[in-house]
Amino acid sequence: AFVSGFIITCLHYLSELIHQLGHAGAARNTGYPMRGIRFVHVLAFSLYPQDEPELPGRIHIRRALGGPLISFLVTVIALLILLVAQNVGIVFYWIALCFFLDNLFVFTLGAFLPRTGGLLRDIGASRKMLPFDGSRQLHIPKG
Repeated sequence: AFVSGFIITCLHYLSELIHQLGHAGAARNTGYPMRGIRFVHVLAFSLYPQDEPELPGRIHIRRALGGPLISFLVTVIALLILLVAQNVGIVFYWIALCFFLDNLFVFTLGAFLPRTGGLLRDIGASRKMLPFDGSRQLHIPKG
């Protein structure tokens, strides 16, 4: 159980990183790139420059959709893994099920829920992240 939980936790953090890299790619394509990713406990936040100007809603939405779009692709891959896992073994099946559900409900559909960091709450707003204590940051190089 410990090993399975560890694997599921690692898959969650990998999914979070991929989700945030989706935001980073979309942000770079709009011409208003992120400056990094801040990991706080089990979630992460996109970091944008403090001096970033107020953005038009369409640009903000394009940046915001980058995460859920890439997470949807990961969800499809997770579903394929889950279908294969049915014939492999019960432990692998449960790990694959958790991976699929995490990506579907947290990173794909969950991005549209009106909550802190949710796309619906942020439509038309610029993203300015306040510092969090006890967090780790991943800086995205320019280029």
